[in-house]
Formats: sequence, structure tokens, C-alpha cells
Amino acid sequence: MDSNQIKFEGLLNAYCRQYANWTRYRGIPRYDATLAHYLAKSTTEMHIRIDFPETSTEVYIPLVYDSALDQHQFQFPAFERQLASKTITELTLARFCTLAGITAGALASTDMPEEQLAPILQYIEQYSASRRLHRREAVLHWFHQYLRILGYKLPDAVLTVDENGFPATIEGKEISGDDPAARAQWIELVLIGHLFRLIGLIGRYRLQDEEALITLTYQYYKRRSLKQQDPVAAFLITARHFNIRDRFARDSAQVSCSMPNPLQEVYWDATLLRPQGLEPVFSKTYLNEQVTVSIRPFDLDRDLEMVHRWFHRDHAKAIWQMNWDLPRLEQFYRSLLADKAGHAYIGEINGIPTFNMEVYWATRDIVGNYFDVLPTDYGTHLFIAPTDKEKKFPSLTMQSILSWLFAQPKVGRLVGEGAIESMAALMNKIHVGFKLQGVIEMPHKKAHLNFCYREWYWEKFPANKPQELEPELKQTYPEATEIY
Repeated sequence: MDSNQIKFEGLLNAYCRQYANWTRYRGIPRYDATLAHYLAKSTTEMHIRIDFPETSTEVYIPLVYDSALDQHQFQFPAFERQLASKTITELTLARFCTLAGITAGALASTDMPEEQLAPILQYIEQYSASRRLHRREAVLHWFHQYLRILGYKLPDAVLTVDENGFPATIEGKEISGDDPAARAQWIELVLIGHLFRLIGLIGRYRLQDEEALITLTYQYYKRRSLKQQDPVAAFLITARHFNIRDRFARDSAQVSCSMPNPLQEVYWDATLLRPQGLEPVFSKTYLNEQVTVSIRPFDLDRDLEMVHRWFHRDHAKAIWQMNWDLPRLEQFYRSLLADKAGHAYIGEINGIPTFNMEVYWATRDIVGNYFDVLPTDYGTHLFIAPTDKEKKFPSLTMQSILSWLFAQPKVGRLVGEGAIESMAALMNKIHVGFKLQGVIEMPHKKAHLNFCYREWYWEKFPANKPQELEPELKQTYPEATEIY
């Protein structure tokens, strides 16, 4: 990439950290020929789509490397589409700044430049070669030692290594854990701008998976929190968001904004939110009813037109309000299936598609703003298509969903936030163990907030409790917390 593209990439990554008006977008659309023509020009399957509703504009940037830390690698050129005229043109850095309302001062990144991190990558290579370790194993050893000696030093600290390239010392000023301003500065400049930047580069160059290094970092600070009663470490592993300086503020004031805490990715469940393949993830036959319920990942080619018909039924329009045309519905599902915070599934009764379900990670969802959300909270949205009572099987459907979700060790509590108009859905949830917490006012609906733990579900349906619990499932979970 040239210098302008490097600057553009850094700006896009910073933008993705601060704002929520973007999604991932997977594949080439079937029902939007103009967009398909342009997306097919890139060599990537994934794009970042940014929506600017004020100007009726959407932006697509080809995504080469998808980072959990918003350290993405992009392919250029990107392009923009005017939704009113349907015209598509190449997107320049200057044009993006205009669309986003970004001033020239925002182009200075707080992330450490790649050239300054290059020596660290060379030290890792040196350590791997000198100790004859596989590169991925060497990265874990090297990075853990680096965390140990880094402590809470500021970015001007100086690293020295031994003859093998292994970290020896880091000399520099260390912040005080009792100073909130110093802690915030360290998080932005060192944790995000340096450590997360380094993890992103290691992942981009395929030296080690980001997930492994995020887990290592989380575990290091968790041990430090427990053994040393370290308040900074305790904050790092429990905070839902980090407050950072708003790089895109339109005045000179030091305005802050928040970004999701990437260390909570240790609770992200790839099994639920990034399933591999399209085969069923759950199937159970209920002998008394002679009914088999199965759940499989949503298949765009197979399911899109079917759910399009479902959402145009009268009982779907009132609650789901997704009776859109096919191009818009396809855009929704291409974004949802590419997203890391949610995924769609189809449920079948005796082999016949009957319900549509979304699983989402509550801490990264808007519902997490309305109660004391935990990183182990997961939620669902459920739509049962038939209206004929002989074909709905709502109890068996909910039992199947809960049996499947509670079999995942990273799921601690299930969250529901159905619209208050849907009393039947609430009663069905209470039937399987959910407990109502109250009513919350969300921007798009007034909803019943309800929770369910494994124990509550198993108390209702003891026959569904696994005979042999996985070790991770033998823990007990705290009681539901009150809503704000």
C-alpha cells in the first residue's frame, strides 16, 4: 500500500472502534445486480459496509484481514453508493472524511506505526529460530514475557532483549493504579495503541491467532488481579467498554467516547456465532410427541426467499417488522451472517422448516445498555412461522433451543427482550424457566426483559439435564441482577 492508503486504513480502523454505523458484509448479493458487479471486482469475500443515512450513502471497503481488535487490513480501492441515484463511484480518503465529518486533525493515529513494531516481530523470529521452537509456540512464550515486564509503563519505555531475542527488561515510567486519568492514558496509548496493535499485526502475518493472544492477555491480567489485588488489572478484565479520546470530535475539546473491551472476547462463542458449515448443530427426538426438532445455520441460498415469505405474514409484520423487499432482507442477512456478535438459524420440525432464530452476544448488543450485562450473557430472537397450533410446537422448540445453548460452556445466562405486544412469546419463555425482570424502553420497542439460567431450565425440565455435565458446566451462576 502507498502512504495515502496506509493513512486511510488507520483512519478506518479508528472509525470502526468509535462508531457503530458499520457492519461486515459477506459474499456477492443475488438481488442487487449493481452492487454485485462492484463487489465482484475485489478479491475478498468480506467487506466492511458503513452507512451514512444523513447523505443516503453507503460505503464498501474490501476486507483482507478481519480483526477482533479493529486492526483490520483493507484492500483498495473502496467505493461509495448513492442510494437515491444508485450510482457507485470510487471512494477517496478525502471523500470519506467529508462523509464522516472528519477534520484533518483526526488523521494522526494513536496506534503505533507498523515500522516501530517491526523490530518486535524480528525479535520473535530470532527467538523462534534460536530456540528451535515452532513460530506459533514461540509467539506465546515471547508475548507472555513481554506482558510480565511491560507492567503499566508508558509508550516511551525502552525494550532490551537477550542473545536469543527474548524480552529481558523494559525501562520506563510506570503509571499509578490509583490515578484514573493515568490509567485511561495507559489503556489508550499502550493497551490499545501498542499491545492490541501488536496482536493485530501478529495475527495479520499469521504468526499466531489473535484469539490465542487475547486469551493469554486476559489470563495474565486475571491472575494479576487475583494474586496481587491489582485494581488496574481488575478493571481491564471486567470493563464492558474502554473510554478513549474521540479522534473525530469537531472542536478542540478533549471529548471521550467508548469502545467495546476486546479482552471480553474470551467469552465469545465461535460455535454459536461463527458456525462452520451448514449441517445441523442440534437434533433431538421427543418420543412422547413423536417429534424431532433440529436446528441448522441459516443458508442464504436455501432460506432467504422462505423467510421473506414468512416475514410478510400478518403475525410477523406486527412484531418483527421485517416485511422488506428481497434486496434489503438479503443485505440484513449478509451482514448478520458475517457479524461476530450474532448469527441466524433455521429450526425444523420433522424435517420441515418451522422457525427462524437469531443468537446474539448480549454484551455487544443494544440490550446490554439496559441492565447489568455480563460477558457470558447470550440472547435469542425467535419467530415461529406456522399459526396452526398443530404445527407450532412452541414448548419443544424452546426446550430444544435451551438444551442446545446451555450445552455451550461459555453461555452463562440467557437474555430475552421480546416486545410487550407478544405475550404468547413471554408465556412460552416463562414456561421453560425464564423469569421476568421488568419492562425496558428501547429505541425501537418496549420490551419484557427476562433471564434464564441452566438451573432454572433444568428445574422445569429435569429430564433435559445432561447425565454427565462437562466440567465447565458444573459451576453455579449468580442470581439475576436488578435492571437499572
